[in-house]
Amino acid sequence: MEAERKKRSAIEEEVDDDDEEKMEKFFALITNFRNVRDQLRDKALNTRSKEKESDKQEKPLWTPSFQREDFMAEDVQFKSSSSALPGPSSQRHEQDKSSKQKKEEEEEEELDLRLSL
Repeated sequence: MEAERKKRSAIEEEVDDDDEEKMEKFFALITNFRNVRDQLRDKALNTRSKEKESDKQEKPLWTPSFQREDFMAEDVQFKSSSSALPGPSSQRHEQDKSSKQKKEEEEEEELDLRLSL
């Protein structure tokens, strides 16, 4: 019986050693994976920040600049403001009144569908 116990304990120790080695390898892989991920993330963030900085530093190809002489011409003539804007027309005013009267007459002829208490 003692021989069997010794064999079992020896086998269990070997299995435990193998398991511990596998776990150490597994955790080492996870650590390496995290390190690589962090490096890639940092590299991507640095690239983005550099792109933003370069966008800020870029100047437009052409910046418009105007001078007073650009808008001054000797042969420009302005029309008077009274002739440019038409005033109220008496015919239009009369047409508006007649159309309002027609609408009122049509409303009177229609049935009254309002509910009253």
